[in-house]
Amino acid sequence: MAKEAASNRTIDECYTRIPKSAVLCDLNEQGLNQWQNEWENSSKGALTRCFFPKISDRLKVRINSTSNFTAIIIGCGDVKTYMYKYKIIQSPKCTCEEGDESVSQILFDCKLLQRDRVRLKAEVIRSEKWPVSRDRLGIKFYKYLKNSRAT
Repeated sequence: MAKEAASNRTIDECYTRIPKSAVLCDLNEQGLNQWQNEWENSSKGALTRCFFPKISDRLKVRINSTSNFTAIIIGCGDVKTYMYKYKIIQSPKCTCEEGDESVSQILFDCKLLQRDRVRLKAEVIRSEKWPVSRDRLGIKFYKYLKNSRAT
């Protein structure tokens, strides 16, 4: 009788309830999509978006950040170009005298951080090409950045 009822197309469906887990999953996905859309269209946080372009990727990573790590990711705090912009210091020059101290300069060029960069580069080239993009640094190599003297 069950087979006959299941194959009979004239019988109206009597079970229309959706599992709670399916509703929660759909709501989570909708919320994440809305958050991603707002993240992409925001005029703020451009540097942070370089490190974490996808909200879903960022949420997969558990980061216990430090103040220095946060300064690198958001580009403010103890970064001289930021402090110079707000007239906190007189010059944005890096201590190594090789240019202005910016996030890119700290990560890829500062001669004083060469030893840390060699370790980062060695870690990166195990699976990727150097120089690595900021989003890969933020998602895959954040543990190194967190523990580095560069941050």
